[in-house]
Amino acid sequence: MKKATQFLLLLLLNPLLTLAQNVGIGTTTPAFKLDVQGRMRIKAGTPGNVLTSAGVWMDDYRDGSNRFFFGMKDSIRAGFYGGGTGGKGWDFTFNTQTGNVGIGYLDPTYYKLSIDGEIGLYKTILGVRDLYGSFTSNAGDLILNAKLGNLLVGTNPQNLIMQYDGGGFGNISGKVGIGLADPLVKLHINGSGEICRLSNGSTAIQMGSDYMQYMNSNVGKFFMQLIGNNFTISNSSGNNTGILTLNGNRVTIGQITAANGYKLSVGGKVICEEVRVQLQGAWPDYVFNKNYKLKSLDELRDYISQNNHLPNIPAASEMEQNGIALGDMQKKMMEKIEELTLYILQLQQEIKQIKKEIPLKK
Repeated sequence: MKKATQFLLLLLLNPLLTLAQNVGIGTTTPAFKLDVQGRMRIKAGTPGNVLTSAGVWMDDYRDGSNRFFFGMKDSIRAGFYGGGTGGKGWDFTFNTQTGNVGIGYLDPTYYKLSIDGEIGLYKTILGVRDLYGSFTSNAGDLILNAKLGNLLVGTNPQNLIMQYDGGGFGNISGKVGIGLADPLVKLHINGSGEICRLSNGSTAIQMGSDYMQYMNSNVGKFFMQLIGNNFTISNSSGNNTGILTLNGNRVTIGQITAANGYKLSVGGKVICEEVRVQLQGAWPDYVFNKNYKLKSLDELRDYISQNNHLPNIPAASEMEQNGIALGDMQKKMMEKIEELTLYILQLQQEIKQIKKEIPLKK
């Protein structure tokens, strides 16, 4: 009797099951073939067998082949698996222990997101999708590009902008640091050796930790460097010929060491159109004062005989050792010229007196 009742129940339910479009679990109004309200658990077919790990296969509607699997890869990693001919395999994984995600990278151990491949940034405006930038690599180099023209036919590369205040918020106070964690200005680069080069092909400006160099065809032409407290300028790296050195308030040309007591030291010849010397002392017009004591010609003769140079003029040996101060020497020379003028006037007066006393014969 019991078996007959069960058979009769199956006969009554079979048309209902056949006619039913959707099945609901936890819901009386299923909207899909299988509609589950609440959690659902999928267990591995065989514990310890990765080939039967928990997940869902999705088939190719054309031939029914397994094309896509979403589920557990192993005991700690879940992800997406592309199957079938040309499938990518496990191309997206999520580590359930670390929370790290890998795209094209099976074991994202160290970083929250690990990607094996390139990244493209797109934006759709008015139904048109456009590439705005990409992260790529080449021979070990990381490349950040803005809309590469060679990727989009007929387009030109666009600008790469950092910290753009496009919203008008006025918040553009951020700084970028390369080689350091606390940049002090908008772009702060820290390093040793050559740290930056600005180039247009044949010419370039090369900057290092303590120097700047202008280059042409990769050859240094103009070199500036900080050596201790000295700022030096030369025509090429390591060449001190024609060097200009600034040391505090002193300048040297053609030599590195400044002469003691002088603001400008030149190791070589100087040519110019004009040199103006501003003297702080009195100009030798004092020679024409009535109380100026002019040596007599006899006194002058005796002084020259004993010293071999004019009074108040340095000896040759002194000038060879100490050089000549142009302003002071010009002053002393003018003193001698004015004294010479006085001697000439005295001689002229004496000649006139002689002419009066001794009439010239005709």
